[in-house]
Amino acid sequence: LDKVPRTVVPGYKERIPSLLVMMKRELEKGGGRNQEGIFRLAPNTEDCSMTKNEMNNGEFEGVDDVNVIANLIKVSISA
Repeated sequence: LDKVPRTVVPGYKERIPSLLVMMKRELEKGGGRNQEGIFRLAPNTEDCSMTKNEMNNGEFEGVDDVNVIANLIKVSISA
């Protein structure tokens, strides 16, 4: 984790992993802040796996289900 690209985010002393910054932006773009139960709903496992692989390979272009992003944020933080 120490070797992942990080981004300066105003208000934080430490740099934040760039992938988390991107996922937060995608969550907001998809209206996740206004969706009830956003971090409680379980999205399709295949969609999560495919999106994770796209992110790992630098091929991510977005998702239709904002719950996929919420789930990946939740999983990455608890890892």
